[in-house]
Amino acid sequence: CATHRDLSAEIRQGRFREDLYYRLRVVPIHLPPLRERREDIVALAKFFLHRGARDLGTQPRTLSRQAEVALCAHPWPGNIRELENCINKALVLAERTELSPDDLGLGDGRSDAQAARPVLSLAEAKEQFSRAYILQALARNGDNRAQTARELDVDPRTVFRFLEQSRTEKPDPGTG
Repeated sequence: CATHRDLSAEIRQGRFREDLYYRLRVVPIHLPPLRERREDIVALAKFFLHRGARDLGTQPRTLSRQAEVALCAHPWPGNIRELENCINKALVLAERTELSPDDLGLGDGRSDAQAARPVLSLAEAKEQFSRAYILQALARNGDNRAQTARELDVDPRTVFRFLEQSRTEKPDPGTG
């Protein structure tokens, strides 16, 4: 099972059964949302293309470079299920063997010159990478800030400030 909610907090607030929590929490696995793992998007899309073509008995399809860029730029509020559905829809409806952003339903209306530019600024890309890197380190260390700071070779206040900043940012509408 999967959830984006903090089940420990839900139990404390009486909105989730504690006995059910312990039945489900045999081996907890923290898997960040797809929007925090952009490096996985194209590989997952290609996997879904291959499997979908096999299951549907259609010819194999590929992704154009513009389609790959569009996939990586999409926020994926529905995570991997949304990506899989997007690819399956394209397999059924597309007429060409090379899929474009329009085939995926992700056309963003930008010109070719605009599409050739990076989707994120360098500062935004660095911020996204840093955020994902710190969150992965925290998860590996059981949310232990001091241990995470040692592992990342930063001052513990850096990890604390990161967490404080994360709490004050607006939540992503895709997280529910």
